[in-house]
Amino acid sequence: MFAALHCHCMSLIPSIFKKREYDLQQLYEQMAICQTESDEKVKQAIEQFKQANMKSNECERERLDLRKHLQELQDENELLKSYINYLSGSKQNVNQTIEKLLTVVDFTTQIINNQNPDVLMLRLSSTKTEGTVNKLDEKLDFIVDKLLSIRSELISKQFNIADN
Repeated sequence: MFAALHCHCMSLIPSIFKKREYDLQQLYEQMAICQTESDEKVKQAIEQFKQANMKSNECERERLDLRKHLQELQDENELLKSYINYLSGSKQNVNQTIEKLLTVVDFTTQIINNQNPDVLMLRLSSTKTEGTVNKLDEKLDFIVDKLLSIRSELISKQFNIADN
């Protein structure tokens, strides 16, 4: 009986080995499929990481470009502010010059209408008292001095503007 059982067991061993080999082969195939899938997922993850890294680098470059552009705009703003301040000062100088020129034109018109300052003084002396004429003569001298001063100032400014 033992021998029969032994024979029967021995006859089952090759089929068990074949079954085990088949099961092992199936496991190896499943493991190979899992390994292939895993490798593919790793490749996809690496590719996604590379793309994310490229996008991150691109965002960083754009951020730096924006920062540079912002700095350029701030510099241009400062330059414009300085130009506005300069133009404001220049405008004030031009307004003062125009006022002085109008004074010169007004006095020149009076001189032209009266031909010359001596004629103006002569006309004044015939209608005014001597004290009034002396005061007017002093005022005329003051105006002439002022005109000469304005003329010198205008010439000086003209050279300064030409130098700038």
